[in-house]
Order: sequence, then C-alpha cells, then structure tokens
Amino acid sequence: MRFTSIIALFAAGAVAVDISGAPACAQTCLTDNQGVSACDPDATEYTCFCADTNYYNAVQSCVLAGCSFGDAIATLNWYNTVCA
Repeated sequence: MRFTSIIALFAAGAVAVDISGAPACAQTCLTDNQGVSACDPDATEYTCFCADTNYYNAVQSCVLAGCSFGDAIATLNWYNTVCA
C-alpha cells in the first residue's frame, strides 16, 4: 500500500477522468501536477495514472504540503477506491 497512497487523476476540463470525489485541495494537486504524468490526458480510465510513480509522488507531496490531515486521509481513501 502506498502513502499514503494518494491520487492519480485530473479535474474536469484538464483530463477525461472524474476526480470530483477527491477533496478540493487534492483536486488542485491533481491538476497542477498533470504535466508530470506520462499518461494520455484524454484517458477515461484511471489505470495509467494509478501506476504512474512520478505523478503519484508529485501529487502526494502537494497533498501533504497543502491539505489538512483530514483531507489527506480522505484523499488516500479516494485513491484506494479508484485505484483498487
């Protein structure tokens, strides 16, 4: 299990996958770090994003630095659900 296992996808308009279930601060991290990912931004599946270690690490750092502890835990739970 990661993190801490955070998230791996993008906000509406930035990518085709739905991240509306992630906390707002995490959604910002997901979108702001999309350039780190090697995944197709038009992807409709989470598979590539969930497996992209560079993207995961960038989002994890952002969430830990900018979100409350409660939001970080909620992000972990969301990630574990979408990347299961």
